Amino acid sequence: MPTPSLRRTAVVIWGALVGGVAIFTGVALLVPLGRTEDPELAAVLLLVALGMAALSVGLSFWLPRRIRPAGAVTTPEQLALTRTVIAGALCEGPALFALVGLMMARDASMLLPWLLSLGALLAHFPSASRWERLGAGASGEGPRPGASPGAGSPNRMVR
Repeated sequence: MPTPSLRRTAVVIWGALVGGVAIFTGVALLVPLGRTEDPELAAVLLLVALGMAALSVGLSFWLPRRIRPAGAVTTPEQLALTRTVIAGALCEGPALFALVGLMMARDASMLLPWLLSLGALLAHFPSASRWERLGAGASGEGPRPGASPGAGSPNRMVR
């Protein structure tokens, strides 16, 4: 029996992250919390949500490429799956926080950090070409960014 591809697993995980944000978006838009509008609360929540979204979205594109294999048995598919999950999770959190802010403050400007985070999450879809790029470096070939030549090599002599 052939084993399912880890890419298919990554697509399911990515879909669950997007689905979670979509379901919570419906909840945030339909369920009133009975709060009155508070401009100070809205401003604070918006600043926090924008900061979270900017930082997390930036990290979601930067950090996964820097994740290296944990051991000699890491395959390109395992590395790509790890990188996909981390990138998606970094985008899901700020999107959910923006929706909580929307529920609390009832300020439409909270949709900006939500859109930024959701857009980045959608961009992290593990397409075939993205999957190949995410799996690059699993065999450990090539130096790590910023590493000196021979650093991290298991056969390096130390005196």
